[in-house]
Amino acid sequence: MWLELWLMGIAGLATGRYPFIGACIIGFAILIPILWFRRSSNDYQGRIGERQVASILSRLKRYPGEYFVFNNVLLQNEHHSSEIDHVVISRYGIFSIETKAYARAHITEDGRWFSGQDTDRARDLGDPLKQNRGHIKALRAVLGDAKYLSCVVLTRASLSGNVPSGVVTLESLNEVIRSHREIVLDESRVRSLVGELERVNKTDKNARREHIRRVQEKKRLAQAGDFIDE
Repeated sequence: MWLELWLMGIAGLATGRYPFIGACIIGFAILIPILWFRRSSNDYQGRIGERQVASILSRLKRYPGEYFVFNNVLLQNEHHSSEIDHVVISRYGIFSIETKAYARAHITEDGRWFSGQDTDRARDLGDPLKQNRGHIKALRAVLGDAKYLSCVVLTRASLSGNVPSGVVTLESLNEVIRSHREIVLDESRVRSLVGELERVNKTDKNARREHIRRVQEKKRLAQAGDFIDE
């Protein structure tokens, strides 16, 4: 299809009869595959997933004073940074929420995540639950001891295999959060935690760029065999 559009554009320019139309056709032939690739990329789907989760979590505003939602939280110190997709602070605990936009996910008996059931051929997806444990560790370092709850939200995937506790769908996220009803934090502690997270959350662009640089460096070292994540 793209080749046909390209040839039509070239023909229009070569004959000189329809130069403007030919240039437009060539432009579309170049632009459409780029837009298609962008929409299908993991980064793009990840951003869409995070926006979907943020939209779902915004419905917790129906319960004023009960839930405080933070999106795209960045915690940083001299040596380490953690980017957490979503954090919900409530009287029932602190929820650390990791969003994954996998198209498919199969979880083996030993807790490994793959993009399909044929694990010899499927892509290893890593372990988002382990990733979220790292996020909770970072939250505890700045907020102190409390009841922390881990949620991994799959916005697209059809799950198969041994689905562990804490892995939820987009549709069930708020229901899972609302199912926790034991009060473990009083109102003054909740207000204190909200204020502290607002204070330590890095929102400036320079901090975001530094975090991306650190992540890319870790990936480079991991590929070289020089770095092992916690």
